[in-house]
Amino acid sequence: MNDRALPQPAPAIALVVNPCALAGDNLGLWPRTVELLRRRAAICAELRTSADGANAARVAELVRQAQPEVIVAAGGDGTVSEVVQGIMLAAMNAAPALAIVPLGTANNVGRSLGLRSFRRQGHGGIALATGAILDGQRRRIDLGQAGERYFAGSFALGMDADILVTRNRLRRRLRLGRGIGGYPLYLWSCAVNLVRHRSSLARLRIDGADESAAIYNLLVSNAPIYAGEFRFDAVNTCDDGYLDLHRFAGASDYLRRYPQAWRRHLGHSRGLDVRAPAELQRVRELHVDCDGPVACQIDGEEFPAVTSYCVRVVPQGLTVCVPPGVRP
Repeated sequence: MNDRALPQPAPAIALVVNPCALAGDNLGLWPRTVELLRRRAAICAELRTSADGANAARVAELVRQAQPEVIVAAGGDGTVSEVVQGIMLAAMNAAPALAIVPLGTANNVGRSLGLRSFRRQGHGGIALATGAILDGQRRRIDLGQAGERYFAGSFALGMDADILVTRNRLRRRLRLGRGIGGYPLYLWSCAVNLVRHRSSLARLRIDGADESAAIYNLLVSNAPIYAGEFRFDAVNTCDDGYLDLHRFAGASDYLRRYPQAWRRHLGHSRGLDVRAPAELQRVRELHVDCDGPVACQIDGEEFPAVTSYCVRVVPQGLTVCVPPGVRP
């Protein structure tokens, strides 16, 4: 009798890539990534995203038709968000695992799962991303849901959303392409809104308890890394059945806590023990009612302003591929 292990079938992988992310060094790193995946996996479908707002529906159709074991989101947090939405829209009993190739700028979700930005790490980023897909662990993590939209990273309204709205408006006015303008445009949008943004009274229901509060900024996070370089929690495993709620009462509170979150991120990156802020609340469901329409952002994407929001956790809602030895 032959005791040698039988060869395992190659996993079926679908690729969803944002072509806008294939610039600079990424232009050469992405083909190398695909080459490494083809050596040990069967790529059963490929999809390139577009700017027409229909990517989630296309991803859902891809999932239903190709039925991959793993679906790769190659891009930034916006691409990850669209793929997550597509997986959930497909509503498959055997949903594929999400893998991330972090080709974006912030890569909040990918970095929260132990991956590294291709733009910063180059071939080291490739090794982590392909290792997660081919040799890594499959973990169940929570998702957030705001209305009909699912998110792996964050939901925000108030100051953070207004900064995004201002940045996008400036891009349109100056006819700048997506991704052009970068950090200077973001800083200018911050400065504009620090001058004009004001707190507004909102009615909140947090896990069934009602209250009214002045809201300057409201952030609900699922992943520990936010906006590239901020950590508003000490350790967040993304799988505890809760979302992290952060409320900012005014400009001074905002300007105090963001530098704290930046220093916490630096300390955690260096392996230091860091503490969660006293203001942190862990919640399962949040209702927000405002006196007028308020814009929001979900995983870094602008959404139309409405007067009411319902945000809740979807416990263990998504399977993700993480590098060997990494716990999200």
